[in-house]
Amino acid sequence: MTEQPPLYVMSARAVDENGHYFGAEELKRLLKGIDSAQHPHIRRARLHCLLPELRTLVTELEISLNEGRSNLHAQRQQEVSRQNFNDAITTAIQTFMQDFSAIADNRAAVIEGKITEETLEQIGTYSEEVNRAIQQAAEQSLESLFAALQRAARKFGQPYLARATRQKLRHMLLPTAINVSTVTYDGHYGGMSTGAASGAVIGTAIAPGIGTVIGGVIGAFLGAGRDGKKDKEQSVILTRSNLRDAVKKVVRALEEKQEMVRTFIMQHGSQKLDTGSATLEAAINKLEVAIQAITQCIQQAEELVCE
Repeated sequence: MTEQPPLYVMSARAVDENGHYFGAEELKRLLKGIDSAQHPHIRRARLHCLLPELRTLVTELEISLNEGRSNLHAQRQQEVSRQNFNDAITTAIQTFMQDFSAIADNRAAVIEGKITEETLEQIGTYSEEVNRAIQQAAEQSLESLFAALQRAARKFGQPYLARATRQKLRHMLLPTAINVSTVTYDGHYGGMSTGAASGAVIGTAIAPGIGTVIGGVIGAFLGAGRDGKKDKEQSVILTRSNLRDAVKKVVRALEEKQEMVRTFIMQHGSQKLDTGSATLEAAINKLEVAIQAITQCIQQAEELVCE
């Protein structure tokens, strides 16, 4: 015996075969009305199905928005930290220059005090002593600079200079050797010097019996001695001045490197900034606008579904 089809299948066949019987015409009109995209029931049904997808989309966009805001905040914090680190570096370099200048001046003053008429010929030894002193001053100031840089890096979350980088920086800041030359001052300008002429008068006065010429020779000898002493005194003064000028020249040469040193440290001792912060901020603004628009659509859809 063949199994009978379900009742609804038979009813459907009957509707199809008998036209308007069994309410076929009314059923067809109903189906055609429901199939219309403009029918309010269809619109509500479609909106009802769309709402979960819209809510999911808003949730995902809000997650992306929060991540973007977090990344933007981190980038701005990084910019602030880098600027603070730059300021700390500038201060540290200025302190290094001041320390080096003070230490070098003090040590040069000690050596300067050793330059006398008797030791003037030892200036070669003094040059070595001056170079050794300013090298030691630079080394001492460099240690303070490196310590300040390390503190700043730790405070502002920046990487500390690598060993090779510190060696390059040390090479940049160590002063070049200087040569302090001896000044031989000669006060004679043709003929008899002023001291010799004065001495001739004195010599004639103290030896009148042996004649003016002989007395003048004796006086000239005495005057020349006085001129020689003055020349040595002047040589000491000028040589000391040479020493001071040489040390000042070294200090000025280092001071002129301040900006170059700061740039070098920032290039090798700070985190590289992400230059996409402007793009990220623009994307965040677009996300905010999109979320606002979709949220409004959800509100309108919910109102229509509830009608």
